[in-house]
Amino acid sequence: SGNNNNNNNNAQVLLGIFFASKDICQMTFAPLAGLLTARTSSHLSLLLSLLGLALATLLFADATTFRGLLFARGAQGAASAAVLCGGMSLIAETHEGRLRGRAMGAAQTGLALGLLCGPLIGGLSFERLGRVRTFRLAAAILGANALGMVGLMGLGSGEGEAEMVSLQ
Repeated sequence: SGNNNNNNNNAQVLLGIFFASKDICQMTFAPLAGLLTARTSSHLSLLLSLLGLALATLLFADATTFRGLLFARGAQGAASAAVLCGGMSLIAETHEGRLRGRAMGAAQTGLALGLLCGPLIGGLSFERLGRVRTFRLAAAILGANALGMVGLMGLGSGEGEAEMVSLQ
């Protein structure tokens, strides 16, 4: 019985470390992501971070050990920091001061909606598709998002310069 309690405590500590690892990596990587975004562009930063998030998601699909899952979770946190930096930077570049707060609020609302709906959609998908196909589907959606960005922002053709949104 005493050995069982130790195993339960160890499992709880490992689970806590697993869940915290994304936030620790996100917090650690955010200043670097901000610096890289400032030195390149919000478009490139957002595109590369989405591809990084897709790769982290693929790591989840193939992870079979706690270490593998922990690495995938950390990669997810680092990529998430870069997505947030690139996205907020893009909003700041493309929205006039009076509209910027509203645009950032809308973006944060979208993030919150994703945090609320993601586990439900992921759970339903996991139930029907299994773990590996669920993560591969999520990675494919992220890849499609990145391709859509290239098309919409004209990243390959030099057309992707941000235009300021104004009230005029």
